Amino acid sequence: MLPMSDEVDGRPVPEQYEHLLEELNLDDHLTREVYAYFGLAAYLASVIEHGLVNIIVLSRVAEARAGKTPITSDPWESSFKKTFGQLVHRFTKLSGDEERKLQEDLARCLTQRNFLIHGYWRERAETVMSQNGKLMMLEELSEMHQDIRQLNEEVDRVTFDIGESLGVSREAAEAEYQRMLGSVAE
Repeated sequence: MLPMSDEVDGRPVPEQYEHLLEELNLDDHLTREVYAYFGLAAYLASVIEHGLVNIIVLSRVAEARAGKTPITSDPWESSFKKTFGQLVHRFTKLSGDEERKLQEDLARCLTQRNFLIHGYWRERAETVMSQNGKLMMLEELSEMHQDIRQLNEEVDRVTFDIGESLGVSREAAEAEYQRMLGSVAE
């Protein structure tokens, strides 16, 4: 059995979540871990999707500043309406040959993400029934998570490069991020 704490950040666990304090047997623990790793991989794919929106919007701002294309509507709104696949396609058109590896990695991520969201549980319905199957799924999901996390670092690199070309330093972006975290924590 795996012990659980009855406090979160020094405060008692709310009554409606007390069932989370129950000790778990190995099978229940593995089940919980599979769902957690699935959620983490799916979440990070969404982070990359948002990163692509940032790149596309910053690129539109750069084009507008250069006098190439005026911004006549909210680029955030139109970009968030696009599917992940449409965003990957747009990034590929924007970045050209200089980001070929990133384009290929994004295409692989799109395939992984679509599998996670649209087919993972159907494909793994029998696998999740055994402890060995759950261990295999944990390994698979952990690898997906690591791949997607590394890809997110590359998406961040491109985002910061464009931001710096617009006069927003990495330090200024990080300071704003820390400010936002501080306001959430309060």
